[in-house]
Amino acid sequence: MRRAGWEVWHYPPARVVHVGGASLARDPAAPSEYYRSLRYFYAKHYGRLAGALLAPLLLVYRRGVR
Repeated sequence: MRRAGWEVWHYPPARVVHVGGASLARDPAAPSEYYRSLRYFYAKHYGRLAGALLAPLLLVYRRGVR
């Protein structure tokens, strides 16, 4: 941000609320990218097997959410 010319301020009373997945409904390509990155994250941090096992679980989850 500094390199782009912005000032960086610290404001302790500020709070940020993250609403996970809130933007997925706005972009049709977003859900696929989200789930792809989730599989990558699991494979990276929990091993390839965990990433591979997550894929079919996500398919079941996505069908139930729609």
